[in-house]
Amino acid sequence: MPAKFVNIKPGQALLLPPDMREWVPEDCLVHFIVDAVAQLDLAQARMNERGTGSEQYPPLLLLALLVYSYASGVFSSRQIERATYDSVAVRVLCADTHPGEGDAPRSEWDRKRFSVEDFATGFVHFDNGATLTLEASWLGHQPETEDMSCQLFGTKGGVK
Repeated sequence: MPAKFVNIKPGQALLLPPDMREWVPEDCLVHFIVDAVAQLDLAQARMNERGTGSEQYPPLLLLALLVYSYASGVFSSRQIERATYDSVAVRVLCADTHPGEGDAPRSEWDRKRFSVEDFATGFVHFDNGATLTLEASWLGHQPETEDMSCQLFGTKGGVK
C-alpha cells in the first residue's frame, strides 16, 4: 500500500483573513502584557510632533514589545525586530506590523552620566485586592557583552 501524505500547498493564499490571536494559547504571556500595558497612561511619551518622517508606532505598542521581549529573554534590538517576523506571539502583539530598531524615539544622552535610558511603571489592580506592579527600565544600544537581565519579584518569590 503506498504511503499517504497530507496535501501541502505552501503558496496557497488564505481564503479568509486569520485572527492571529487564535494562534497563541489563551494563557500566553503576550495576552497578559498587552492587557497590562493598555492600562498605562503614556501621555508624557515623546513623539515626533512635527509630522516629519514615517508614521510612528504607538508608544503602548513599543512598550509592550519591549516588556514582552525582555520577559522572554530577548534584549537585542535586532533580535526584537526579527521576532516581529519570526515569533507568532510577537506578531500578535504588534498586529503583524514590524517596528524596527529605528522606530523607537531617540534623544541625545551621555552614557557616562546615565545608566538607564528610559523607565516605565504601571500598576494592575485585581478584583481580589492584589496589585501587580510593572517596572521596566532599559538602556538602548547597550553592548551585548554587558550584563542584560530580566528580573521578576514577588512577595513570595522571584526569578532572574
